[in-house]
Amino acid sequence: MPEDEANSEPGESEGAEFAAADLATENKGIEQEHDAGVGEEDDSFEGGRDEFETPEIEEAGEVVAIGAEPDEDEPVACGELVTFGEEGHEEEGGKRNENAEGEDGSGVHGRDLVGLLDEDGLGGEAEGGQGGEKTANPDFLSRVGLRWDNQTMSVPSTPAAHLAAPQVPLTLEGAALLHQMFQVNWGAWKMASEEERKHCLDEAVAALSAMGEHSALVSLFGHKGDFMLIHFRPDFVQLSEAEWTIRKLGLWEFCEPTTSYVSVVELGLYESTGKIYNDLMGRGIVPHSEEWNKEVQATIERQRTAMAPRLFPQVPGAQYVCFYPMDRKRGEDKNWYSLPLEERARMMHEHGMIGRRYAGEVRQIISGSIGFDDWEWGVDLFAEDPLVFKKLIYEMRFDPVSAIYAQFGAFYVGLRKQPEDLRSYLSV
Repeated sequence: MPEDEANSEPGESEGAEFAAADLATENKGIEQEHDAGVGEEDDSFEGGRDEFETPEIEEAGEVVAIGAEPDEDEPVACGELVTFGEEGHEEEGGKRNENAEGEDGSGVHGRDLVGLLDEDGLGGEAEGGQGGEKTANPDFLSRVGLRWDNQTMSVPSTPAAHLAAPQVPLTLEGAALLHQMFQVNWGAWKMASEEERKHCLDEAVAALSAMGEHSALVSLFGHKGDFMLIHFRPDFVQLSEAEWTIRKLGLWEFCEPTTSYVSVVELGLYESTGKIYNDLMGRGIVPHSEEWNKEVQATIERQRTAMAPRLFPQVPGAQYVCFYPMDRKRGEDKNWYSLPLEERARMMHEHGMIGRRYAGEVRQIISGSIGFDDWEWGVDLFAEDPLVFKKLIYEMRFDPVSAIYAQFGAFYVGLRKQPEDLRSYLSV
């Protein structure tokens, strides 16, 4: 099913399948790999890394300016700030090395590099307790592109080119979602007086009607529940208010919650991520530095403005609804999260192309739930013909994103109903 960008990917919005629906013609040119309808055409992520000769640092845990010879008289302590590529002079909080430029004349901000090293564990436990000299952490140095050989650390002349780009795709988050599934306690409901049942129904109909198109009542098929409530809210505070409104209803006393699901609308930006990361790395900007974060945030804000209607939608009014949670596999043999960003982006692009063929037949909304619920993504499909759910999900099962890397939870399928329909459904 649509799994990733589009309101999907579960991105990493990576986990939801692209069921794209009416998104094919909406907001062209703006990427959204989660929603089956929109995606970027350029899915290439080319980026090479040059090799540099690196000076050796004689002392374990010592940090020196890139491209400069170590100063045997004044070694730079781990965590001390050094700026590469500028004239040497003292400044508060650290030193500058006047021989800091690489052979090509370009400099890299040592504050970014050293800060990164110091925060992530370049300095190990000090020898002899407090006041001792820290030693470098070989595992961390390897991860950031520095080389460690016994007591010698080699530093590339351009560290940004050797620091790996982040592997997490950028995502946009929008409305907070809650799915509530209920089973009616028919025995207790039938035992209630006619007056009490009427009061409960009047109250419930009024409350659900007041919620408008941001909540929906769904009559479920099968034994998993009698009905499902879907709530879309601008934030989690308002989502909590909606939940408590339902709990305070008299009808709540006659209903047994069978399960629920909490998530947030998520749009994955795989292709935009690859482009911005490649551009920043090519310009020698250190990942997670101030300049890096500023440019990434600008990309996110630009996409958020363009995608606002998708981030904060109303519940679609289609007659049939299908909801299910899903994960990306992360086992010893098949692990989605261990794949390079470029590979995941390519696969999600191809996956989304399947969903686009169903544009106009299915509306898909993907929500992220990592840290919110037991699965990684939730997928909502809305259509006028329930057979479209089967056809779309079945076709996507043959795509590697689903066939190899997806795991699915329980499916909930039902008919969209209006609040007034509760009276006939609960009549006894």
